[in-house]
Amino acid sequence: MPKKLAIFGNSFATQIAEPAKRIWTMMPTREEKIAFKKAVLEAARVKQQSIINDFKTRIDDLNDVEHVADEDQHDLDQVAANQSNKEMVAILSKELQFAQEEMDLLQRMFVPDHALDQVVIGAVVETENHIFYPSVSLERFEVEGKNVFGLSKQAPLYAQMQNKQEGESFTYNDATYHIQAIY
Repeated sequence: MPKKLAIFGNSFATQIAEPAKRIWTMMPTREEKIAFKKAVLEAARVKQQSIINDFKTRIDDLNDVEHVADEDQHDLDQVAANQSNKEMVAILSKELQFAQEEMDLLQRMFVPDHALDQVVIGAVVETENHIFYPSVSLERFEVEGKNVFGLSKQAPLYAQMQNKQEGESFTYNDATYHIQAIY
């Protein structure tokens, strides 16, 4: 009668099944993915509001300096500084307007209760090294201990991943990204 092949006291099937079981239990459920996606959208809104608040504060600070200087306009250096401040306020005001438009987009976005099957605006895209959130241009922000990068629809990186599906790859700046999950 032939003997069973055993490796270190465990059957071969058990050695294969146990790691697969551990991987399966680590995969998030559909509900967990949707909850994470909702958390990403909320964190993006908070981050964008922080950017808007920073622009408003900088504009207010520059305007306050100008009002103090108006009391004594005799100094030519001060006149030049006031002009520079006015130019900076104009630049920051345009940036503020853009940030508010991006916030409007985030406010209109919602998380559907179904999975997405391709990269579109509002999808969470996991690659081997990064999590991307095509929505608006946001620097890295953290959600549940994970770093997320916001991408605008005009970003060249988004153009490379747009409409791709899980398992597909895309290249940007000589780096290849493999899409592991979309939701």
